[in-house]
Amino acid sequence: MSGETGGAKKRIRGILAVCIIAAALIGVAAAGLYLYSRSAWMRSASPDGDYRISIYAQEGFGLLNVPTYLQIEVRGKDSLFQRETIFARIDNDDNDVEPNRNVFVFWTGDDSAQIVLLGWEQEPEAISVEFEDGLVKHERARIGNAEARALLTASGVDVDVLDPWLFQ
Repeated sequence: MSGETGGAKKRIRGILAVCIIAAALIGVAAAGLYLYSRSAWMRSASPDGDYRISIYAQEGFGLLNVPTYLQIEVRGKDSLFQRETIFARIDNDDNDVEPNRNVFVFWTGDDSAQIVLLGWEQEPEAISVEFEDGLVKHERARIGNAEARALLTASGVDVDVLDPWLFQ
C-alpha cells in the first residue's frame, strides 16, 4: 500500500509542477502582451518623420495626491540603437494630467525637440532632446514660469486658454 501512496504523491507533484510552470508562462505572456500593446498617451514625430517621441503615462491614485509618472520614449531612424527612455513626473494636485495642457512637444528642427512639463505643484520643466551621431542626447532643466510662458507662446500655444494657475 505504501508503494501506491508514493506513486500517487509523485503524480500529484508532477501535476502541480506542470500547473505552476503553465501559470508562470501565462503570466509572462500576459505581461509581455500588456507591454507590447499599451498605447501611447501622446505621440509626436519630427517634421521629416525620421524621429519619434512617445509618452506613456501612469496615473496615480487620485485620493492620495500621487503624481503622474511619465515614460518618454525617444526613437531615431535606427530605432534599435538610437533610442532613449526618459522618466519624469508631474505633480498636479489631484487634477488630471492631459496632453496639450500639461505636456507639450515642440520640434525645433528635424533632429531636435523640446518637451515642456507643467504641473500645479511643480516648477515647469523643459527637456531638450537632440539626435546626433547616432545617439540620443537629452538635458533636463527646471525653468521659471515666465520662461515657460514665453517658450509656449513662441511655439504657438495660446497660454491664455491654459489654466491660469500654471503661470502665477
